[in-house]
Amino acid sequence: NCYNNLRESDNKVCTAVSQLSSAEPWIRFNFTITEPINSITSIRISMEANASSNAGAEDVAFILYNNTANTWERFGTDTKTEVTRTITLANSNAFNALIGPNRQVRLLAEGLDLDLGEAIGVDYVEVAVDSIASNNLSVVSDVILSTSTGKNLTSENLSVGYKVSDIDNDNIINITDWRVNGTSITIINMPFE
Repeated sequence: NCYNNLRESDNKVCTAVSQLSSAEPWIRFNFTITEPINSITSIRISMEANASSNAGAEDVAFILYNNTANTWERFGTDTKTEVTRTITLANSNAFNALIGPNRQVRLLAEGLDLDLGEAIGVDYVEVAVDSIASNNLSVVSDVILSTSTGKNLTSENLSVGYKVSDIDNDNIINITDWRVNGTSITIINMPFE
């Protein structure tokens, strides 16, 4: 059976029961990471699990998938009693190893050599991502500079037209500063939109 809310440690567990002698029941969790990898500063993984009281000396292992090495790797020590194991990753190599195809983080709680009818349980699991806000620069395109008569004389008025887009959908305010020989000729620069 599996309790559908593993966001808090409340002794309502998701369990897997061994169907054979010396079998390894397991519970797998997939998390999707939405933050861009280059903005992540740390990833903290926590899982609270235990082997059932009738499991004798058998334990539960806390495991994550390393996409770089294509292997499942333990974090923390195996245990029989209910404990929380936490690992914090804080560099881009670790992020790239952890975050796999489709931006998935794969975790596993696995019973080790449990006998028929023995179980493991997971009470809590979390993947917390800390990141810095990323902001892409706005893009100015299709700039057209023209004169009032089209003759390009120094005595003519200039006008400019352009398009501005922002991939982050930030609010954009356009201010044009006219300069002659590097010096602004505008008395005050304010957005008049």
